[in-house]
Order: sequence, then structure tokens, then C-alpha cells
Amino acid sequence: MKQILYISFFLFSIFLFGQQRKVSGIVKDSIGEIIPGANIYIEGTTRGTNTDIDGKYSIKVNPNEFLIFSFLGKKEQRIIADKNEINVQLMDDDVKLIEGSHYIPTINRKRKVNDITLEKNLNTKKIRGVIFGDDLPIPFAEIQIKGTDKKTMSNDDGKFEIIASENQVLNIDFIGFNSKEIIITDKNCYKIFLTKKLVVDYPIFYSSKREKRKILRNERKNKRNIKRKIKKGFYNCLD
Repeated sequence: MKQILYISFFLFSIFLFGQQRKVSGIVKDSIGEIIPGANIYIEGTTRGTNTDIDGKYSIKVNPNEFLIFSFLGKKEQRIIADKNEINVQLMDDDVKLIEGSHYIPTINRKRKVNDITLEKNLNTKKIRGVIFGDDLPIPFAEIQIKGTDKKTMSNDDGKFEIIASENQVLNIDFIGFNSKEIIITDKNCYKIFLTKKLVVDYPIFYSSKREKRKILRNERKNKRNIKRKIKKGFYNCLD
């Protein structure tokens, strides 16, 4: 009898695996701009992926599984993976638009569905952070969980978020800077500083004096804006 049950379970597992298919799509923001580094993972599991620099993703799913889409500063989307192509638009407010898929709102009476999912896996949590280099935030830095394919990218303000577990290692990498590894502890937020590689600083050539003034003026403006944000606590990392 035990052998029959084992064989039945084995055949059922093979059947489910055979039903697994690849879902792909594009993630955009409220104005239709692509979102690189958006988080996509399967509800109730640790399987996930991230959008690439073009906002595209692909992930293998089983029948009746739900995909959770999230990004820093955007409302999460919970979508049943019943199509081969699911394009998502993450909104800043409570309105959620989903292209080519059924709309299933995230219930938020006391807690988000995603928060309940994370509680089921006690070792998994959402990690947030900000990456600096030369006292300036670094956009599009790559953050990857060491030993896995799971990764994300920092946004225009150098901020990022990723689903991970305690004692896992985050590897942060950006061109021109030394890579850095961070061990995840009981903290939920991390402020990370990268140091520049020792390279030769070649002189910058401008096509005209006017172009040089414009570029330097924009750099000064950006630095002033960042200083204002720092003063207002925009980059504070609080758990």
C-alpha cells in the first residue's frame, strides 16, 4: 500500500512539474515608464526574479500560483499567473492597472496579503536600503543575493528593496566602484557606501564652453538637491 501511495505521489509531482510554464512581461510605472529592478516572486515561496534594465522579466510558475509585483514607492500587485504574458503597471496611489491579465486587488484591511505571506516563511523578509558613492546616491547599482540568481537594482535615488533571509549575503556592484558584501542581520534597512576603484582620472573634453557650463551647472544643481534631501531625512534608514 505504501509503495502505491509513493508511486502515486511521484507521478502527481511529475504531472505538476510538466504543467509548469514560463510567464513573461514588462513592468511599468504610472506614466508608462519601464521599471528596472522591480521585484517579482511567487506568493508563498522563495522563488522570484527581477526586471532587467528594459523592465522585462520571465519566471516559471505552476498552475494557480500568484505573482507578487513590487518596487520601492509603488503599490504592490497580486496577480494570478494564468497567462503566458503579464504586463503590469505599478501605481503610486490606490489605483492599479494591469494589462493583459485579471485584476485582483491586494486586500489591506490590517495587513497586506504580501505581509501575511512573508510571515509564513519566518526567515524571509523585505530588505530596504540606499547605496552611496562619493557621498552621492548611486542609481542602477546591482544588488544580488550571493549564491542565487535573485537580484535587483537601485532606483534614481540610490534606493532598493529585495526579498531575502537573515544570514544571506548581499553583493553590491557598480561600474567604477569596489564591490561590497553585506550580511543580512535582524535589521531591515541598510545604508551602504561604495568606494571608488583606483583608476587614472582622464581629462574630460567638452565640445564647447557653453556645454561645459551647462554640465557643471547641472552637477551643482543635483548636489544641492541631494543635500536638501539628506537634510530632510529622505535617505534615513530606519527599521
